[in-house]
Amino acid sequence: MSGVIEGRLDVLRSRIEDAARRTGRDSSGIEIVAAVKDASPEEVAAAIRAGVNHFGENRLQDAVRRLDSPEVVAACADRTGLCWHFIGHCQTNKAEGVVERFDRIDSVDSLRLARKVSQIAVSLGRSMPVLIELNIAREASKHGFDTEDLEMLVEAVGEVDSLGGINVVGLMTIGPLEGGPDRAPAAFAAMAELRARLAARLPGTDFGALSMGMSNDFESAIEYGSTEVRIGRTLFAPPGK
Repeated sequence: MSGVIEGRLDVLRSRIEDAARRTGRDSSGIEIVAAVKDASPEEVAAAIRAGVNHFGENRLQDAVRRLDSPEVVAACADRTGLCWHFIGHCQTNKAEGVVERFDRIDSVDSLRLARKVSQIAVSLGRSMPVLIELNIAREASKHGFDTEDLEMLVEAVGEVDSLGGINVVGLMTIGPLEGGPDRAPAAFAAMAELRARLAARLPGTDFGALSMGMSNDFESAIEYGSTEVRIGRTLFAPPGK
């Protein structure tokens, strides 16, 4: 298992380097967030041993099961600097468990959720780093803040960043799921432009992290400035897929 994950990781890093080189970027500034999803504890442990530092989970219950598994506990015992991201839609009734078990929430997609996270984080005496999720493709199937009205978006992001217990550290989006792969570059370009406009309007907010791009479109996302790519299938797919 470790050899398989290591091999896939080597190929992935090479593709990231090539994508970065095409736009004159340094690939060392691009982080791999391993999107665990349906991976087994053994696969996650193998990724930890292969040198992956960032892991993204979509569902709280599955995450707890993996985090508490003997395989992952043993792999984590020999490592420092690991960061566990919650990358799925976070329901407010699950927010307490997410704040307690994760190092960062990458999917703050509403003021209601932000206020709940703030309340919980303050009660626990911690500051939770978060990414603001934007629905850049404006698809009804996705969560995230609307990007069409810039004034409303500036106001919403500013309010999130002013909440106690929350530290906004960047933005996240999911590339278009409809209309084919040709839509991805335009969406990522729009996201990069929107990030610049938000940074200009909210100079006190940290927009350093730009999380966009998954297994099917991460190279395009890198060409438009992504600093974090969420990779699941490319690392954890069964052999032959």
